[in-house]
Amino acid sequence: MRIGMTAAVSFGLPIKKAIDAQEAMVNLGKVTNVVRTGGIGMLRGELENLTRTLPFTFQEITKLATMGARIGMKDADLKSWTEVAGKMALVLGMNVDEMGDSIAKLQGAFGVATEDLEHMGDVINYFGDTSRVESASLMKSMVNMAGATKQFGFSVESTAALTTAFAKMGYDAEKAGSIVTQMLPKLGLVANQANKSMTEAAKRIGIIPATLKKMMRDNPEQALIYALEKIKAIPLNEQAGALNAIFGQRVQAEASQLASKVDVVKSTFAELADKTKISGAMQKDYVALMGTTKEQMKLFKNSFEQLGIAIGEAVLPAFTSMIKSVTGFFQKVTDFGKEHPKIFAFLTKGAALLTGLAAGAAAVKMTFFGVGAAIKGVGVVLKGLAIIANLNPITLAITAIAIGAALVIKHWDKVKEFFQNLWQWLTEKFKAIGEFFGNIGSKVGGFFKNLWPFRKSSDNEKVSTSSEAANKNINADLKLPANRTVANSNNKTLTNNMTFNISGAADSENIADEIAKAVKQTSRDAMYDAPFYVG
Repeated sequence: MRIGMTAAVSFGLPIKKAIDAQEAMVNLGKVTNVVRTGGIGMLRGELENLTRTLPFTFQEITKLATMGARIGMKDADLKSWTEVAGKMALVLGMNVDEMGDSIAKLQGAFGVATEDLEHMGDVINYFGDTSRVESASLMKSMVNMAGATKQFGFSVESTAALTTAFAKMGYDAEKAGSIVTQMLPKLGLVANQANKSMTEAAKRIGIIPATLKKMMRDNPEQALIYALEKIKAIPLNEQAGALNAIFGQRVQAEASQLASKVDVVKSTFAELADKTKISGAMQKDYVALMGTTKEQMKLFKNSFEQLGIAIGEAVLPAFTSMIKSVTGFFQKVTDFGKEHPKIFAFLTKGAALLTGLAAGAAAVKMTFFGVGAAIKGVGVVLKGLAIIANLNPITLAITAIAIGAALVIKHWDKVKEFFQNLWQWLTEKFKAIGEFFGNIGSKVGGFFKNLWPFRKSSDNEKVSTSSEAANKNINADLKLPANRTVANSNNKTLTNNMTFNISGAADSENIADEIAKAVKQTSRDAMYDAPFYVG
């Protein structure tokens, strides 16, 4: 049974993987217009190849590509964009959702071209390595202040440097973003002399609006340094009023502190000039990380996942066809149940009755016959499963009742006699219903029979799906084994007659009630009167 369950899971997993991959590509197709020869299939092949070099699943890589498509990446650039975004996610220690969202916002703010995306990654990774500040935190801070720095004239590289300067001074990403988004727009107002009181306050500390405006246009980084140096130059007792007038009470203290550490800002901006240290920083770390066992194990798992997807997609057409057939079958069963509710009520009572008997039988078996006998009882059920596989739905329900009862019948002759009679009665009652479901059941069974390509068969091979064949097998299972003896040397004959008071006009409700009463009485007698068998 355990092997069978494992096989079922192993068979179902590739199908699930294939369905997930199919859904991921449909979502990508919604937001991208593939105009190249080969269409969406070629794009998919490119993304699948990335699973061999990036330690992310196909679904994660496809999600990244979808994010790129949403911000306007053309299909020809989507593969390279996704590859760089994946490398950045790995090196900066972010998941694909965070990275895709962050890149989208930075590209939207600064207009970073796809060919410049890797350089942006180099800058962020370089500052993360040299400032002992987590690169992911720097990225988050950049996103928080991107709007303000872009408006002031900063590039994405300058924003990364300013973020690093704040991190070096001990500010977290959220606080740094809050300070910058309030300070830089106010300096812009001073440069444009948009507010008289702010302009007058700036002049008192030596900031000339026209000079600031020109610097913002030509060198925005230098414009910020110019303002901070002017603030630092005036005595602390004179700063408060002027800074409050320019920046407001909320950030005047931070503006003063930032001015006091203007050298940190200057030195960090200066690092951008050393292109040799920055260029290739991300690729270097990517190569180092991909050399670790941890990341290689992820590539190993990716290869199995791709194999599973390939297997699942080979099965999907037949699986989809089977699903459609089974859906139709359930719909017909539902319709039949609505038209014949009393038959369904009878089957429900039978199932409930069987559940009670099975529980009682298991308890008695464990008490009287030990674990070994209980395991043998399970073997009877497993034999029954082979029969069940070839039955139509209604015969299947009847067979299930008889097989489950076998756990009890194998040791109690009185119950055995009852169930043999019950089987015969049920077969006759439901013969017409079995014919109704025969065609539908054979289609579903045929799907699974033909699905396995290595199945051997001959022209003379026939599989019986009749209730008579099931009856024959079950009755054989119910026979007492030849090697069993009665523990008590005294012969004892037990006789029990069951009478069903069923009139010709009785409906399924009355029939079910009569059977339930008889079985309860018989099983209760069997519990106390049955002979004790030993193997």
